[in-house]
Amino acid sequence: MNSSETEEITDEIIGEAVLALLKTNRPITTPTLLVRLRLMQATESDRQRRKLIAAVIEEICAKLA
Repeated sequence: MNSSETEEITDEIIGEAVLALLKTNRPITTPTLLVRLRLMQATESDRQRRKLIAAVIEEICAKLA
């Protein structure tokens, strides 16, 4: 997978998490986004996608540090 594909999938994962928060009337904040991403990771059956979600979580956390 090249970097543009990874970036596109990263954007899709974040978009899915944001949409899920909007559908449940939750605020869109970094902490709520991280909670939603962790929930997505915990319930994802596809191993590769779990890895990608973990990478998104790590990237967000790194930018907060």
